[in-house]
Amino acid sequence: MSPILILLAIMHRVNEMSVPDFSVNSQEARAYIEASADELCERLNTTKIARERFINLFLDSYEAYFGLENKNPTPHTPEGRKLTDGISELLVQNNSELIGKEHYDKVKQHMDRGGNVLLIQNHTSIADMLVMEALMRRFIDSLSTEDWAYITGGPIADPKTIQGTAISGGYHRFNVHSEKALSKLAANPAELKSAKHQNISTIRALYGHAMQGGKLVVVYPEGTRNDGIMERAKPFTTLIPSTMTKEGCPPLLVLPTYMYGANKILPVARNDKNEFSTQLQKCNRRKADMTIGQPINWSDIISHAQKHEIIRTYISSKLVPEGVNKDNTKELVSAIAADIMGGMIANINLTSDHPNSNESDGKYGIRLQRVLMAQFLASVSI
Repeated sequence: MSPILILLAIMHRVNEMSVPDFSVNSQEARAYIEASADELCERLNTTKIARERFINLFLDSYEAYFGLENKNPTPHTPEGRKLTDGISELLVQNNSELIGKEHYDKVKQHMDRGGNVLLIQNHTSIADMLVMEALMRRFIDSLSTEDWAYITGGPIADPKTIQGTAISGGYHRFNVHSEKALSKLAANPAELKSAKHQNISTIRALYGHAMQGGKLVVVYPEGTRNDGIMERAKPFTTLIPSTMTKEGCPPLLVLPTYMYGANKILPVARNDKNEFSTQLQKCNRRKADMTIGQPINWSDIISHAQKHEIIRTYISSKLVPEGVNKDNTKELVSAIAADIMGGMIANINLTSDHPNSNESDGKYGIRLQRVLMAQFLASVSI
């Protein structure tokens, strides 16, 4: 049996058991996972070496993560990186493809000169991060993703499960409570206040991160995982590039990418639970592809969004999102800039000859292409 099937089978057995609330007591955690692994490995006739390797990989990351779960931003751990790098390579089939590598070469030169990059992507699965990094490392020579940072809404997985804790330790994260998340806290003023305070701290930390230069940050403008059709980009996501271009920060390039097939590796579970905590045992080794689009200066995006004729067209085309005050220019510009970012991603799919290119985006991408994107993409370059 392949190592990935052994790993996923062990995790399936772990999920079948009641999960205690572990502390840093790794001996207790080891006993817990070994109890499930013994029976499984005997039944599957696997080697003791393979069994011990994966137990140690998970438990090393699990133990290293403690003490980090309440930090924001949350740094990755070396142990977590070993785990996520190993899993990601096993999940992505060898016939998977990366298209548009030459566009990354441009942003790499930009980063080498001290500039920053905001990588944006459609969000089809929590496995998007694993798949993207595996493809980038596989097809781009000497690429390290270790210093990449992700904008997330909290822990990537439930830290009260072994696999959730271990996976969360693999990524450097800036945790931001979205507008939707904040609205759910409205009935609890203390928690709402704490969440808003955390957002302020996150943005300050992101600003300091961006000021260092040469950084790549990943954000999913949809703000949620979609079901095969792109969700509209959320206006609040423009806070990320706006922060990364404040006074003292180097120029920012926005790099659009499009993911195909990650949702076949780890499907979205619509049960209010996190897939990494409850569904990871259902992972599949599948073909997954990614296309990298043309990078564009954030300054060009925001300048286009501020044009009076663009704002008028946006309003007359009835593109103003619900909750955005069309009489508030600042809110309108944020909404337009977010839609441009979403349109950059959708445009990759709409113009792609990928066999699955007709599965996503639909009316959202086509309408943006007609109203905003055609003129914009024709007017900018780097």
